[in-house]
Amino acid sequence: MSQVATTRAAATAAQMQSRATAPFALLLQLEAEARGAETGKALEFLIANDTRRILRYGQSFVFRAWAKRLRLTTISSVAVVDRHTPAVRWMEKTANWALKNLPTDAAVMVLSAETVPAALREEWDEFSFPYVVFAPFWSRRGTLLGGMWLGKDDPWSESELALVERIGQTYSHAWVALLLGEPRRSWISRNFVTLGFLGLLTMAMLLPVRMSALAPSEVVARDPSVATAPIDAVVKEIAVEPNSLVSSGDVLFTFEDTELRNNVSIAERRLEVVQAAIAQAQQGAFFDDESRSRVGLLRSEVALAKIELAFARELLAKTVVRAEKPGLALYADAADWKGRPVRVGEKIMEIADPGAVKLRIELPVDDALVIGEEVQVDLFLDIDPLRRHPARIEFASYEAERTDGDVLAFTLEAELLDSQNLPRIGLKGTAKVYGGETRLFFFLFRRPLSALRQYIGF
Repeated sequence: MSQVATTRAAATAAQMQSRATAPFALLLQLEAEARGAETGKALEFLIANDTRRILRYGQSFVFRAWAKRLRLTTISSVAVVDRHTPAVRWMEKTANWALKNLPTDAAVMVLSAETVPAALREEWDEFSFPYVVFAPFWSRRGTLLGGMWLGKDDPWSESELALVERIGQTYSHAWVALLLGEPRRSWISRNFVTLGFLGLLTMAMLLPVRMSALAPSEVVARDPSVATAPIDAVVKEIAVEPNSLVSSGDVLFTFEDTELRNNVSIAERRLEVVQAAIAQAQQGAFFDDESRSRVGLLRSEVALAKIELAFARELLAKTVVRAEKPGLALYADAADWKGRPVRVGEKIMEIADPGAVKLRIELPVDDALVIGEEVQVDLFLDIDPLRRHPARIEFASYEAERTDGDVLAFTLEAELLDSQNLPRIGLKGTAKVYGGETRLFFFLFRRPLSALRQYIGF
């Protein structure tokens, strides 16, 4: 044989030997890289993407054990795994089913649409390749570490399954070595900060606090004199300006008196006529029996005429309403009353002492639990929200009524304790009503718990 032929034969043998040893070299290299992974995430990435060096597949999935169940953590060629997608949920269900049904003496399990239950078979074509091999990772003590899912379009050969089994053992060993290399910490030590925060939060929820509620309030007069309409009439004029000081006996308002003055004039004329008739009858009584008999009847008519005149004068006098005591004239606007017909007893204004005020509070029924004996109140006026006016509850209505804002509320009346700095009548603000002592948890979650109880009926 010539030297050239000998050289060619040697080169051919070397190429054949290189091709035969190449898969083993790749396997050794992959095993070395797996055992050299520094973190669990790096090992998962290597399993999902670098296994292609020695195995041909379409896509791979890597699972990690969590409470004896498999959770999908890494997908080949995918940066982030969204565990809420239907594909990921289906993949986890199928992998956990395969884990439960893995034969005792088998290290890998071949899966297809025909081998899984009907519930999983419906979505197989949508979420998986036709032919799949599943290889769980176990420690020597039988602890589940994770698993590998490899899928492709053609069936798996026996040699490929043997290689998958070999690689699975390598990855299991690398995973155990990685866990042993990290400092072993208990679950409590790993979550010390979280547990500490939860402990402090629990202790804070047990702190005692006072119940309180916010409610709209208004400064009103204490025991005001109410000026009402004494007769059915039309308001002619309001004689005082709103919020002006009046003295006892000052004219507050007047009514139209044309008809009443005419009634007085008519009653006076009628009395004069009856008095003239009785005088004539008394003169004729000395000579005429008929005149004598009319005297008694005419006397009754005179008495009646006097009563009618007195009544007419009394009604006329009521057309002028005067202040019964000094104070502030409280009403809205004189233009609203002028020319307006009113009924007997209808309120027109109040006369209030500016130094005698109280606080009226409309407390919603949802906050009624703060009502009790000697309840304290802090008033914050809208014109001065940073200043506190202390008060004490004097009265609480027994029944709730609807307010102008269509809210069912109890009416509370409170005495302002600082008699030297009393707010002006008519000012509005927010009252903070304090109740008994409770825990911070109930103080914060009272309304949500009440709404939940009403919703579930428990």
